Amino acid sequence: MSVNRLFLISALASSLAACGGGGDADLPSNPTLTLSGTAAVGLAVANAPLKVKCQGGSGTATTGADGSYTVKLANGSLPCAVEVQLPADGGKLHSVVAGTGASAVANVTPLTELQAARVTRKDMAAFFDGYDAAAAKLLTPVALKNAQVEVTSLLTGTVDTTKLKDFVADPLKAATPANPTGGDAHDKLLDQLRAKLSKEKFKEMVTLLASGKPLPDPAPGPFQPVLEVQPTTLSLGMGSTRYLLASINYPDGIFYIRQPVSWSVVEADGGKVDAISGLYTAPMKPGTYHVRATRDDYPAVVKLVTVTVTLHQSLEQTSLSGITMARNLVVDNASSWVNLWADHTRGQSNPAPAPAVDFDKDMVVAVFTGTRPLGCYAVTITRTELLANKLRVEYQENTPPSDVVCTTVIASPAHIVAVPRTTLPVEFVANP
Repeated sequence: MSVNRLFLISALASSLAACGGGGDADLPSNPTLTLSGTAAVGLAVANAPLKVKCQGGSGTATTGADGSYTVKLANGSLPCAVEVQLPADGGKLHSVVAGTGASAVANVTPLTELQAARVTRKDMAAFFDGYDAAAAKLLTPVALKNAQVEVTSLLTGTVDTTKLKDFVADPLKAATPANPTGGDAHDKLLDQLRAKLSKEKFKEMVTLLASGKPLPDPAPGPFQPVLEVQPTTLSLGMGSTRYLLASINYPDGIFYIRQPVSWSVVEADGGKVDAISGLYTAPMKPGTYHVRATRDDYPAVVKLVTVTVTLHQSLEQTSLSGITMARNLVVDNASSWVNLWADHTRGQSNPAPAPAVDFDKDMVVAVFTGTRPLGCYAVTITRTELLANKLRVEYQENTPPSDVVCTTVIASPAHIVAVPRTTLPVEFVANP
C-alpha cells in the first residue's frame, strides 16, 4: 500500500470521527429557549395560567405572587407569543417578542396588548390560538418598535410612555396586595393607564389598533369626562349588600387622593349606600330602586344603577364562612338551623347567635361557594321566585376586577337568606 493511500484512509477516519462516528457523546445537544417576564396591570397578575407559543415549541406556567414567570422550551426559538389569563375576570392579555438568542424577556401588560394588536393587525386571542410559522413572520424587531411608536402616539394626552424603551423587555417590578406601593416606575405607569383609561376605552383602542386603520391625530382635544358604573342593573334580596363600582377618566396631569365619585339612593325608601365606597344595602321591601353615581369634579356627569329587590331577606353575607366546601342548602326547622349556624361560624372566637327565623312562616336557603384565593370574592343570592312547581333561587359569584387590590386571604364566601316557607322543591341556579 502506498504512503498516499494510507494518508487518505487516515484522513477519512479522522473526518468520520469529527462528524460523530465515535458515538452519541459527540452529538450536539438540543437548544433550549428560556422566556421570562412579569405579568401586571399596575398590580401583579398573581397565580395566573400562562401559555407560550414559539417557533418549534410551546409551554405553560403559572405566574408567581409577584406576577413573574419562567418557561423553558426545548428546541424552541424566537419569535414567541405569550398569553396570560386574568384570574379576576377570565380576561386575557398578550405579548409578542422577536429577535434571536437563547433567552428573552416578555412582560405581559395592557401596553404589550396594545402593541401586539398593532403588530399583528388581528384579534390577539385568535392570533395566539392560531400561532404558526406564517404568524411568526409578522413578529420582527422593526415591527414591534414601529408598533410601540404608534401606541405611544395613540396614548398622547392619556399617559406618557416615552420613558419606556421597550414595552416588552424593560424591567418591571409589580406592586402586590402585600406591598401595594412596591411597584417600580414601569408599574406606576401601568397604574396611571388603569386610572385614566376605562375598560371600554381600552377595548376600543385594542380594536382600532388591530384593524390596521390609520390612527387619529394625537393632538389632544377638549377633555370629555367619562363615568361608567358596574353593574348597571342588579337584583338583590331584602337587606342584601353589594359593592357598586365606578370607572372614570382623568384630565391630563391631574391626580386625586380618592376617586371623585359619590353614590346616593334616588328613592327615599330605596335602601342605603355608602357615598364613598359604593356599598349598597337593599331595603326590606321588594321593588325597583335606583342608585346614582355622580362625578364630584363634573357634577353634571351622572349614571344610574337599577336595583330590583326580591322577596327574600338576607340573614348573613360574608366572605369568611366556616363552611369551606361548596354546597347549596335548604333548612326548614329550628334545630337544623342551629346546627348550620354552628358550622358556618366555626373558628370564630365570639360568634354571633343565629338570626331569628320563624319556621312556621319561613325557611332558610344558603349558598356556600367553597374556598377562593382572595378576600374580595363574594356570592350573592340575587333573586328568589316562587313558581307553580318549584322555588327558584338564583345566585351569582362576584369575582374581583383585575384592577382592584384585594386582601391576600383564603376566602369562603356564603350568603344565607330567609324565604317564605314552601313544600315545593328548591332549584338553585348559578348566573354568570
